[in-house]
Amino acid sequence: MSRKYVRTMRFQTLYAATALALAAPFAYASPLSQPVAAERVLTGGLQSPGGFDRFIVKYRDGSPESRSQATLNRALEDAAWGTQAVLRASSSDPLALSHVRHMDLGAEVVRVSKRLDRAGALTLMQKLAENPNVEYVEVDRLNHHTLTPNDPSYSQQWGFNGATAGTRADLAWDITNGSGVVVAILDTGITTHADLNANVLPGYDFIIDTTVSNDGNGRDSNPADPGDWTTAGQCYTGSPASSSSWHGTHVAGTVAAVTNNSNGVAGMAWGAKIVPARVLGTCGGYDSDIADAMIWASGGSVSGVPANANPAEVINLSLGGSGACGATTQAAINTAVGNGSVVVIAAGNDNVNVSNASPANCNNVIAVASITSTGARSSFSNYGALIDIAAPGSTIYSTMNSGTTTPGSATYTNYSGTSMATPHVAGVVALMQAVSNPAKTPAQIESLLKSSARAFPSTPSQTIGAGMLDAQAAVLAAQGGGSDTTAPSTVSGLGASAASSSQVNLSWSAATDTGGSGLAGYKIERCTGSTCTTYAQIATTTSTSYANTGLTAGTTYRYRVRAYDGAGNNGGYSSVVNATTQTTGGTALTNGVAVTGLSAAVGAQLNYTMVVPAGATNLKFVTTGGTGDGDLYVKFGSAPTTSSYDCRSWATGNAETCNITTAQAGTYYVMVNAYTAFSGMSLTGSYTTSTADTTPPSTVAGLSATAASSTQVNLSWSAATDSGGSGLAGYKIERCTGSTCTSYAQIATTTSTSYSNTGLAASTTYRYRVRAYDGAGNNGSYSSVVNATTQAASTQTYTNNTDYNIPDNNTTGVTSTITVSGRTGNAPSNTQVAVNIVHPYIGDLIVDLLAPDGSVYTLHNRTGGSADNIVTTYTVNLSTEALNGSWRLRARDRAASDVGYINSWSITF
Repeated sequence: MSRKYVRTMRFQTLYAATALALAAPFAYASPLSQPVAAERVLTGGLQSPGGFDRFIVKYRDGSPESRSQATLNRALEDAAWGTQAVLRASSSDPLALSHVRHMDLGAEVVRVSKRLDRAGALTLMQKLAENPNVEYVEVDRLNHHTLTPNDPSYSQQWGFNGATAGTRADLAWDITNGSGVVVAILDTGITTHADLNANVLPGYDFIIDTTVSNDGNGRDSNPADPGDWTTAGQCYTGSPASSSSWHGTHVAGTVAAVTNNSNGVAGMAWGAKIVPARVLGTCGGYDSDIADAMIWASGGSVSGVPANANPAEVINLSLGGSGACGATTQAAINTAVGNGSVVVIAAGNDNVNVSNASPANCNNVIAVASITSTGARSSFSNYGALIDIAAPGSTIYSTMNSGTTTPGSATYTNYSGTSMATPHVAGVVALMQAVSNPAKTPAQIESLLKSSARAFPSTPSQTIGAGMLDAQAAVLAAQGGGSDTTAPSTVSGLGASAASSSQVNLSWSAATDTGGSGLAGYKIERCTGSTCTTYAQIATTTSTSYANTGLTAGTTYRYRVRAYDGAGNNGGYSSVVNATTQTTGGTALTNGVAVTGLSAAVGAQLNYTMVVPAGATNLKFVTTGGTGDGDLYVKFGSAPTTSSYDCRSWATGNAETCNITTAQAGTYYVMVNAYTAFSGMSLTGSYTTSTADTTPPSTVAGLSATAASSTQVNLSWSAATDSGGSGLAGYKIERCTGSTCTSYAQIATTTSTSYSNTGLAASTTYRYRVRAYDGAGNNGSYSSVVNATTQAASTQTYTNNTDYNIPDNNTTGVTSTITVSGRTGNAPSNTQVAVNIVHPYIGDLIVDLLAPDGSVYTLHNRTGGSADNIVTTYTVNLSTEALNGSWRLRARDRAASDVGYINSWSITF
């Protein structure tokens, strides 16, 4: 989407939400009459009570509706006209749609002129989806805070220290109070309160609709809660009158009320700060406003809203509605989680399965159920397999306001609900992040919360997660002070394949973890170049596959993967694999031969070419099979785009066909565009010729082999030629082991005239031969055989014999430096560090090895009591560290009276 388009849409959103009266229907300029795809009409929001007057419509990127306000208006007009015709609405009261605003997620928010019932709303959504450019349409659902009438019979703040089901927060506070962490609370806003003010940072009011905001204006920088009272029938027919809830104020107190101030209540993470984002008002709050608030709270950009100066590590959503998770909401959650925010959501208070409660049923969130002080499931709490953890939610005492409509004086009260359980969890997440350096990923936090949870006193009446929230155990697990020191197993079966000129797909076998904290995910590292050794982490994932996009065409990348668990232990690295992205033109297709198993992430493109001889007929390109939706584009002479092509096929699913009536002699370029993610697709290009190609390519000449290291041999050769008409397709590389071996096996194919064979054994001789093959499958003769012997592995020892006195009872300590230069690659996983420290009480000492990039590897941490001296050789896994640079041994004495010195130390690798 162009910047010009974004600015245009923003202007119209702010100044011109034009009502579209009905004049005449609008016909879509489409060559085919396409049925409405059921998957594009998302009906989850239709389960909410009351009528429906706002909807979210997502048009395909680059479609006329996404580029032109006039075209969008006509599309809305057509949908309104069609809906009125189906509903037989009165012509004196015509149905009209207005464009409310453009969302940064790429969707449009629209409003209908009168509230529709479920049938009417479904009809309108179906009419909108008849436009083939619509990606999805859903209700802009009103969400509500999950408050249940309170019950004052339980003791105050049992959720922090109750013996049976409390969170043991008082024990966690011996470790941390959450200082330095920011928690965003997406709720009704916040009121002035002496027990909150000192912990509140600037927030924002995201409610656009003034009938919902109840403060006389739309979005602004004032998140204060003006009150959300309602009159009878105001929200929907039969809805009761209600007083202001001050829901956000109550939630905020549980998260981070000011503590140790001789006033009111304590907060779970009382050293943390709160960023209030107002999304709920009179009758609730819209999905679109909540989605924007999530993105903003996590540090993302939202049009027209100043950047959040204090991005939140934790986002609390004590709110929800009924139905499936909306596409807009899920996209916002994914953005927030991608920005590093942990999203904690109330399960809901309807005593039903959470699978029908949004947004708690969305992916990548921590869904929270409620328990009583006895550890039983609260009678109102939702339940089910999607619940992650249970926390105190019945009779929770927290900050409040005395006003029944507008704000009154600050006070306190008991509330019950999963809304009250959720801030307990959000507060514990803040405590966990406060002791994590670097911060844990959302997936790691979820894993640690579950693995550290307390067992229920007895089996709950329904499934409500891994157990009861345990603040102390969670903080210890995040701190690494738990009992799990067992690393996950080493990742095996890593494979890499180039999916396009800009994408490499990785997959591997699942690792296992037996240490107790549970497998948390996988870390993916990459370097660039066929012989590179300086890896950098590019992603983490909980899946056993990953699509690496945004790469450079015709470039070789090396990958390795390792697993990590909930306690932060890293498993060993997988074997290294290479993949070279396709050239800009793409992979060559062979006439009539299917390319199978194709997959791509949404938005990715796979590129191919086919050389067509003169006189060819019946030229066509066909995709079939698999799941998802890939669109087919074909162009002669140059690569197609989504706006420039000779043929395009973009039906729903993967069944696409481009027939070329009159084939030209030369190169056809084919692109498969992932409209949605797809997998298992096959692509075939075929044509008919009068003469079959039976001529093999020429024999490969000039083959050479050079040992690049102890694990790698580089091959190169001269290009072969092909005169049979089908064109040179590539080269087949074969290898055997031993200086006199004869049993060759094919190890790779490539379109290049060079290849790097990695993962070899040191000091071993390998024999290689190469032959070319063409588009008709003809194989050329083998090249001459060449030998190469990999280099031997070697080590060197570096020593510093200078004495360094260790300051007594000092946090800084002293360091001794060894500088390494002239080496290549990374240190080994079995580096030997020999330490000789003279000291009469080694239980006072902390001894660390500091890598050149500042990474810290603790060798000795205040063990050994009154024993004398440390004369020990440590084995350290430094495989992620470059060899060259300044290595430092740091010794710190953390108790008074005894002194000593670093006598000498050495490092061998």
